[in-house]
Amino acid sequence: MQINTGKRDNVYDVAAGKVGVLMVHGIQGRPEQFRFLTETLPGDTLINCLLLPGHGAGVKQFRHSDQGIWLSAVIDAATDMRLKCDNIIFVGHSMGCLLGLIAEQNNPGLFSSMILLCCPFSIRLTFRYMKNNILSFQKEPTDPFVLATKEANSVSAKTPLAYISCLHPYMELLRMIRRVRRMKLPYVHAKYFFADRDEIVSPRSASIAKENGADIVHLLPNCGHHYFSAEAKKEIIEALQNEYIETVKMVQS
Repeated sequence: MQINTGKRDNVYDVAAGKVGVLMVHGIQGRPEQFRFLTETLPGDTLINCLLLPGHGAGVKQFRHSDQGIWLSAVIDAATDMRLKCDNIIFVGHSMGCLLGLIAEQNNPGLFSSMILLCCPFSIRLTFRYMKNNILSFQKEPTDPFVLATKEANSVSAKTPLAYISCLHPYMELLRMIRRVRRMKLPYVHAKYFFADRDEIVSPRSASIAKENGADIVHLLPNCGHHYFSAEAKKEIIEALQNEYIETVKMVQS
């Protein structure tokens, strides 16, 4: 199995599989968010948990990142994987979903299928979102939603106020949302999962997915933008395993 944390000097070669899985986090996210999925895949699966440019460091590096370099990183990663495997299943969280949809739209057939978690077709700023992000600066938060927010953040800062200087990447996210909303969603089998207590993604996002012909839309109860319950994780794992099985069957046919 290959797990790429985004640092190419840390990538090691393994036996190439017929099926690859590319996982892309959201804004300020980290590859480790997908650990509950990577641990369940067969050992010969080619897995790339990508760390997007500008992430994994501090606000200084993050504030200069944009959708152009994020999108290029996703397409480059998928292109590299296609040299070793025949089909790629894409898994995205939040902004990672948008990057996957744009990459597939620009390169039809890049992905054999997609699993999209908390896709932000529409967002709204809630008090819970701001509270969780502020409380995530506690040393050991006990609230599972706050703890998940803390663990998902790869952009370090001394205080929450430091993120005010990162207006550019946040505006890039809004531009990507408008871009995806205006385009026709790519013709690729996709399963969408939305959280019923998402602090930032609007409930309207699930409706938009359905209106645009999404194959399957699931609502995960008692989950947030970063927090997934044990039951929800089992449902997402099952979806990925089913996609893996179907992709293998397609390769063998």
